Amino acid sequence: MSRFEFKLPDLGEGTVEAEIVEWKVKPGDRVTEEDVIVDVMTDKANIELPSPVTGTVISTTGEPGDMVAVGSTLIVFETDVAGKAEAQPTAAAVAMPAPVAARAPPPKKPQRPNADTEGSDPSVSTDEPTAQRTVRAAAASSDETVLTSPSIRRRARETG
Repeated sequence: MSRFEFKLPDLGEGTVEAEIVEWKVKPGDRVTEEDVIVDVMTDKANIELPSPVTGTVISTTGEPGDMVAVGSTLIVFETDVAGKAEAQPTAAAVAMPAPVAARAPPPKKPQRPNADTEGSDPSVSTDEPTAQRTVRAAAASSDETVLTSPSIRRRARETG
């Protein structure tokens, strides 16, 4: 048997505390994972928090009407299997999406030069990324129209 402390997760952008509205469990109650254990109210929403683990409630923090800070212990469980509490994600981890920066775009396949473009323009190299080839190709042929917004075109005309 092991203890698991469930801390109040970050419930929304800018939320630093939540008010306990109603406890759905009391010390000594047996809960299973995903059972609603408490209703809390932030300045933005009323939220039902589910149990992150299966176990027995040992203690709760606060009474209805009390304010609880984000990150403070809300409820303590005694879990049946040692180590299971650490393996289970908390409700905050489940609710929070992965950061956008962590999601890597799928790798692009390298483009093979076709017979039409090989040797046609010495300033265009197939070893360079596509964006650099496009810039070099546009610089090499100044007669072509460059794709830009109208404000950029006006600024370019004004500055020569």
